[in-house]
Amino acid sequence: MLKILTRNLFLTSYLLTLSFGAVAADWVYIVKQGDSLWSLAEDYMVDVRYWRDLQKINRVTDTSSIPPGTKLNIPIKWTKRNPSNARVTKVSGKVFVIVASTGKRKKLSARMKLKSGDEIMTAAGASATLKFGDGSILILGENSELSIEALEFYGNEDVFNSELKLWRGQTENKINPSKKPGSRFKIQTPSAVAAVRGTVYRVSAPSQVRTTTEVLEGKVQLANDVGDILVAGGFGTVANKGERPATPTALLPAPDLSSLSERFEKFPLQLILPELNKGHSYRVQIATDASFEPLAFNEVSKRPSVTIADLTDGEYFLKVRGIDENQLEGFDSTRTFVLNAKPEAPFLVQPQHDSAAAIGDNTFVWSQDEGITNYRFQLADNPEFSQPLVDQDSKQSAQLKLTEPLSPGIWFWRVAAVDAIDGAGPFGAVTQFRVMQPGPEAEQADLRDDEVTFRWLTTEPDRQYRVQVAADKTFAHLLLDKTVIEPHCNMPRPTKSGKIYMRTKVIEPDGFEGSWGRTQMLDIPDVEVAWKKALPLLPLLLIFL
Repeated sequence: MLKILTRNLFLTSYLLTLSFGAVAADWVYIVKQGDSLWSLAEDYMVDVRYWRDLQKINRVTDTSSIPPGTKLNIPIKWTKRNPSNARVTKVSGKVFVIVASTGKRKKLSARMKLKSGDEIMTAAGASATLKFGDGSILILGENSELSIEALEFYGNEDVFNSELKLWRGQTENKINPSKKPGSRFKIQTPSAVAAVRGTVYRVSAPSQVRTTTEVLEGKVQLANDVGDILVAGGFGTVANKGERPATPTALLPAPDLSSLSERFEKFPLQLILPELNKGHSYRVQIATDASFEPLAFNEVSKRPSVTIADLTDGEYFLKVRGIDENQLEGFDSTRTFVLNAKPEAPFLVQPQHDSAAAIGDNTFVWSQDEGITNYRFQLADNPEFSQPLVDQDSKQSAQLKLTEPLSPGIWFWRVAAVDAIDGAGPFGAVTQFRVMQPGPEAEQADLRDDEVTFRWLTTEPDRQYRVQVAADKTFAHLLLDKTVIEPHCNMPRPTKSGKIYMRTKVIEPDGFEGSWGRTQMLDIPDVEVAWKKALPLLPLLLIFL
């Protein structure tokens, strides 16, 4: 009951508001062979007697013979009104219609024809596209409610009149694209009326007391019971109930999306947008069709980062526009992108990121994923994988062994999965590892009364060496753990005789440590025995384990 009263009050409040030239508009008729003023009045006018008035306003001298191609102005108020309809071209999500002729509620579907009195409602994430007799297009956004008040045409379907009521939500409109004279399109909201004859614009009713209008092309007359204003292309305005529509302000320019990637291979998809001014936000829309009908994604974000978790692989169309502090939405920036995130790449197991691999360790291992038919393996000496050293398939196997050893240096590897449904997926994260010579082996040891000196050969400049000496093979009880620059190392001579164990590793200039070299053993004799044999100053060969 409340809604009925609200609608009655709403109708009453607009009886004296803007009609945007409905009386003054003319229908331009092009005369055909055999036409006469009498036949035109009989076919198209509400009263055949209007033929005399038609003669006067068009200054026709010979009423019996009018040359074909002559343009006649026929006032809309004289023409017969015939019922028209709007055709549903696309539906996305849950959209319902209450059919005026039956009062029943049903799901809206493409190709349905809507008539005067029908009412459409969209759920969250849903939208519907309507096409009118004059070619006008209206896209009804999510969480919206639209009533069709009047759909009619005058004469021979050259002039159309469409009157709608947007109770809540948002519409995007491209009106009278063929610019037929006389046609008009009017959208009422609870707080204003927007009337046009041919333009591209948006109307939103975020509440019962507020209306926003953004004009992208042409002009829109916006009015309520307090006043009216003409909004030119590139401007927008706000009309609050009980207040005169605000002075139009310039719409935000289309945002710059040139830095946005054209290909995404990670899921969920993350879009990084240009930074926003304080108080501004963005509307982000994604579709699989250039017409953006229907929308696969439609959200407002206050941050310059948007995460999308429910898109499938494919090519998409992106539309982004800024929203100012008055909630007026600006010009669109559009572009395309490709999402190829499936099947997801496997996890890389061996070698791990920033690990060291010894020369000859040529086995690569990754996770085995169900449903994968084969894997694509790449190995390169650069993270861009330009001219990879290895680029080959590994059918169903989650590992690959190179036939030739890798030379020392930094290497990069990655793997992509392939399945029967999605085909080849993206490569996973790039893993970097190093192939390094193992730590050098000491060639000799100088054993003195008070110290032991280990020496080794090296051909690599700017390297450091880590040296460990222990009393056991496991190096659990260290006697020495030291980093040196030169290819030799000193340590105090152990006080007890017995075996000691020594190993080295290389430290690269950037601090990366390689693997330990082979463990070497040195037998430390008793000091007294050594003196007696007079050997403490002679080089002792190390015994390799």
